[in-house]
Amino acid sequence: MTPTQQSNPKRKRFSIALDAADYEALQKLGAAQRPPLKQQYLIELAVKNLLDQYANRQLSFPLDRPDA
Repeated sequence: MTPTQQSNPKRKRFSIALDAADYEALQKLGAAQRPPLKQQYLIELAVKNLLDQYANRQLSFPLDRPDA
């Protein structure tokens, strides 16, 4: 396995499922940037922003959940 194929032990991977409209919007958002951004980067950025808001007490739960 090459170094670029090895996983970083400090990072964890997981899968998410998006509805088709959100997936398409995410693709369009990334493609509209110069240079284009990967979906993985956009999701990582969104998660970091969510956690920062929570850490700074700018986020309250429960958030609206479509399945609730």
